[in-house]
Amino acid sequence: MAVQEKQVQNLAPCPVCGGARRKYYQGETALAECPQCGLIALAVIPTDAERTAYYSQKYALNHDIFRQETAAEMRRWSRMPEQIKLLRDILALKQPPATILDLGCDRAPFLDEARRFGYTVVGVEPSESARKDAGKIGIPVVPHIDNIKQVVDIAVLWHSLEHTGDPLAMLQSLHTLLSSDGIIAIRVPDFGSLWSRLLKHRWIWFQPENHCYHFTVQSLKNVVERAGFEVITIRSQRPSNGLTRKAGAVAMKSFGRYMGEKTSLKRRLAILYQYLTGIEVYVIAKKGNTARR
Repeated sequence: MAVQEKQVQNLAPCPVCGGARRKYYQGETALAECPQCGLIALAVIPTDAERTAYYSQKYALNHDIFRQETAAEMRRWSRMPEQIKLLRDILALKQPPATILDLGCDRAPFLDEARRFGYTVVGVEPSESARKDAGKIGIPVVPHIDNIKQVVDIAVLWHSLEHTGDPLAMLQSLHTLLSSDGIIAIRVPDFGSLWSRLLKHRWIWFQPENHCYHFTVQSLKNVVERAGFEVITIRSQRPSNGLTRKAGAVAMKSFGRYMGEKTSLKRRLAILYQYLTGIEVYVIAKKGNTARR
């Protein structure tokens, strides 16, 4: 999100715990850290209008993916082991019939797999092009969470909570949408990981143009609990594993041979770099009765 740098004299209190925050820089990016709950955010959060305009028109996880259908499908193939692993965790807690909401679903690859296991699916995605692509395969996707009127049983946020303007408010909205025994699953970049601390502003998932908030294991646990959820499991992990790498290699080879979709050396190195340094926080929680104050 291209937001003009502004002078921040007095930082607003932490939006999660209300604590006083300190300002510091990572590279040229001004950040605001709450020593009380550990949440780190951009010192200046883009407005709702700025984020809506950015995501609806410009944002893509990888710009080449949206230019070619084959490139998008190649990426879906490469993430198959990851998707199945995530579905295993959800199936262990709540089997179909149940409704899954994917917030920030992109072209809905996860929902595509989930419905094959018998789930009813619905997505939220601000990117118009991604919503159209999801519609082509029959998955209903709306631009904003306010468009969801139905009760859902499972809400997932795969690397999307860090993009929101107010993570606590977002999770509270999901808490309201969920059924009484609903669950939520979240993945975000781990800002407290060794690679993040070593590489700082050069870390692959330090993306101030995209990410408004930066989470550690503890700060994500704090915001999830304050939104009214009870944590079942939370951990720092590498999202990709050996199977993911093999699937990616098969995808590149198959689409290169049969669809003419060549992967540049630069793209191959970027994939390897993300595999090595991309560490995330993964949490699964169940709906509690009341939010923590």
